[in-house]
Amino acid sequence: MAKKLGIGKLKRVLKIDEDRLDIYLKYYGREVEWEQLTPTQQEMLERYREAWALYCMGRTEEMVRSQLMRKHDLQERQARYIFEESKFIHGRLDQVDKDGRRAASIAFYDLMSNLAMKDKQYETAVTARDKADKLAKLHETDETGLNPDDFIKAAKFIFVNNINVLKQQQQELDE
Repeated sequence: MAKKLGIGKLKRVLKIDEDRLDIYLKYYGREVEWEQLTPTQQEMLERYREAWALYCMGRTEEMVRSQLMRKHDLQERQARYIFEESKFIHGRLDQVDKDGRRAASIAFYDLMSNLAMKDKQYETAVTARDKADKLAKLHETDETGLNPDDFIKAAKFIFVNNINVLKQQQQELDE
């Protein structure tokens, strides 16, 4: 859902064709292999990767655009398009950073738990393991699928064959 809203915003702001980025999303989704990309698409993918890598290293947007312009002999507008599209393809940095930090914290607490177990500090080990499990959301229940209680309550249907009632309801909906 978020991808649709993001591509719509990109389309409005940058005035780009939304289908143009589909091939890159398919590549990252492993639906398309590198060899199936055209040479132009491969070159663009490398530019997207370069822009994203520079941004992840903490470079400002202006610095990323400037480096793309210098390295690939691009105009400022083209560099801005590449940068914005790379952010869409790879994800928002704040969310990626948050997920990465969560994974690093989980690994840290797991390490602390293992070290505490090695030193026979069992309470500390349990506490660290519990923190790691909470960060990994292991204690939360997965509520996917259908709820049987939703189907127990019978629905009420009213059949009306008077066309005037149907026209009146349609007018109310239109207003």
